[in-house]
Amino acid sequence: MTSTAVVIVSNLHAVYGKNEVLHGLSLTINQGEFVGVHGPSGCGKSTLLHVIGGLHHSFSGSLAVAGMDLSLVDQGDILRLRRESIGFVFQDAFLINEFSLRDNVELPLVLQGVNTSERRQIVDNTLSEFGLLDQAKKFPHELSGGQVQRGAVARALVNNPSLVLADEPTGSLDRENGRIVMTSLSRAARDRNATVILVSHDEEALSYCDRTIELLDGVIIE
Repeated sequence: MTSTAVVIVSNLHAVYGKNEVLHGLSLTINQGEFVGVHGPSGCGKSTLLHVIGGLHHSFSGSLAVAGMDLSLVDQGDILRLRRESIGFVFQDAFLINEFSLRDNVELPLVLQGVNTSERRQIVDNTLSEFGLLDQAKKFPHELSGGQVQRGAVARALVNNPSLVLADEPTGSLDRENGRIVMTSLSRAARDRNATVILVSHDEEALSYCDRTIELLDGVIIE
């Protein structure tokens, strides 16, 4: 069976501020792969993730994500790509404090125009998967740190994105919650056929990946 490339990077250079932090990277990541990116602080891991996710625009070279060449499209196209095809998980959960957990997880479906009854069923199923259904009406400040981060992963996966980008998602979690988060990301690749790219310093988190890529000073170490 032929694999479908979801991310194709060729000769990618990226600038952060006045400094070039990625120096001619090339890589291909296929549908359903769970790929870890690791390396010392400042090596360009998060910048690579942000460029792939359409969050960082100061780059040159070729970058195709889910069949879209990000160097050739406008911001409207990139916004649609992020809304419809990419789920983000960061070390800070970035849940909306004024929204309940249910409303936070439901938000990607609202933006996609999914009808109310279908949204409710999808959100219930997703919250149940993360052991959070009984917390659905609570607000972020009423939840534990682990519950908040699990809610952030639930939000990233609720609309079945083809690509999930996770930047140090276990960085502020204890081991038990870290394992729950990593198991959920691994399941997304295995059961939902999503492509997952994980940036992490955590060796245990990286052990869930199909393969890992090491960066050093903005280049890939073979």
